[in-house]
Amino acid sequence: MVKATWRQPPPLIPLETGARTSDDVLAIHLTFNAGGWATFYIDDARGTLAVVSDWGSWSHRWGRGPWLAVEPPCLSRALAENFGKDVHYVAKKLCYGVNDEYDARATRVEVLSHILQRRREGTLTQSQAREAWDYAELIEWEHGPYVVAEELNSATMVDVMGCEYYEFIEYTPPTSYFVLREQLLPRFHEALQLHFAESEKAAAS
Repeated sequence: MVKATWRQPPPLIPLETGARTSDDVLAIHLTFNAGGWATFYIDDARGTLAVVSDWGSWSHRWGRGPWLAVEPPCLSRALAENFGKDVHYVAKKLCYGVNDEYDARATRVEVLSHILQRRREGTLTQSQAREAWDYAELIEWEHGPYVVAEELNSATMVDVMGCEYYEFIEYTPPTSYFVLREQLLPRFHEALQLHFAESEKAAAS
């Protein structure tokens, strides 16, 4: 299956934010302007973050980290004040074990750029470069990495691409990673900070 290139949609804007606690679990629920929702469950005692949403579900357990240094351990506080700010890090943890996706467009660009680079370096003649370019334009890139690998290992292309032709096949993180990094986690981090600010204000009053 071909992966559609990620295009950043308009940011999700929380219309409603709610937080509730049950024993060691904090739940942050967000309802968005786009009509979707997401609930983030933080188990402070076990170091687990679970996300259930209209866009998918993910989870990760931190077996170690600075959140264990406080007593009692408090993952939610660490997410609000420390590594939760690094949405790339948290998104990668939540997507651990999810395979990267083949990127047909990036692979095509990488192969054509390699042909141009070799022509500029003088390691391909004009006719060799033209033959490789014309062949590459006929490759059905959207048919997946295995089909493309066979084409790059063909008699026409292998001398151009080299024996490590498979290195030119490009992959990108799964779409779910971008949904988390660009949309859900930034809103979650804001809501989590707001939760602690309101809790501290209530405790002080």
